[in-house]
Amino acid sequence: MCTGSASTGIRSLAINPSRTLLAVGSGEPFQVTVYSLPEFVPVGSMYGHTDLVFSLTWVSDTVLVTGSRDGSMKVWTMRSPVLTTLPTISGEVEVRLSDLTKSEDNTKIRDLTFNRKTQQLMTLTTEGFVKLWDCGNYAHLSKIKLPYANETVCLSTNSEANLYAVGSQTHISIIDPRVVNVVHNIESCDEGWGVRSLDFKSHIVTTGGGYGRIGFYDMRAQRYLKGFDDGKNTRYYQDIGRGWLNRDTAYAATISGLSIRNAIYAMEYDSTGTRLLASGGPLQLGLSGAYVGLWE
Repeated sequence: MCTGSASTGIRSLAINPSRTLLAVGSGEPFQVTVYSLPEFVPVGSMYGHTDLVFSLTWVSDTVLVTGSRDGSMKVWTMRSPVLTTLPTISGEVEVRLSDLTKSEDNTKIRDLTFNRKTQQLMTLTTEGFVKLWDCGNYAHLSKIKLPYANETVCLSTNSEANLYAVGSQTHISIIDPRVVNVVHNIESCDEGWGVRSLDFKSHIVTTGGGYGRIGFYDMRAQRYLKGFDDGKNTRYYQDIGRGWLNRDTAYAATISGLSIRNAIYAMEYDSTGTRLLASGGPLQLGLSGAYVGLWE
């Protein structure tokens, strides 16, 4: 559902624990829309962000937290105050205001993640910090400066171990909130093209990079898993497929001898942890393309 003439696309998705609601964060007109599942019928639109909604997560079946490039984190429920209603093909949809807003000047929230075991939330800001919040009252608990703060765009949590992983241009930083510090740094396998997506389960950190590589880092052995053979040598990462790139005039003007690859912007394991869905597109501005692959 779009309520304006302009849109910069979908920026984030999240399904609630009971898998009955899907939240979609978009660009203009800077909104979050909630759909019922499996019908995929809009049941609410959350209004209040003034810039792109980069990230969102459900902290319960009915409570949604969003993070935006406008520098604010907002908390919504399906009972939030109603601003107005909008007509859709399936009937009127209520536009709701947030119940709570936490904001700071001169920063942007790039990602956020929820630890269900500790009921804590971590936000990643473009100023080079992560911040920990108590979801009981959304009080700010701690703030940790990142040692590698360039292009920090992705965040993941390991709820069982109570650890977090942050991706930057060159490294993955492992954070332990109990000691309020970074406890381990992992060099990216994408040669400075940036860590663009992360998944942290058990003792394995799965990383998707800007150069189209997927790596699997073993926290116990403190090294990347190897064994990906390209016929010439054994590597510590797996290249994705070619996907699709629109080789238009923008592409022709951009390549200048560079090898253009689709970056991995999103990853998700299935419930068994044995299959991985990876997707993305070109890293360079102005280019159009897409990649999606199912890995086993």
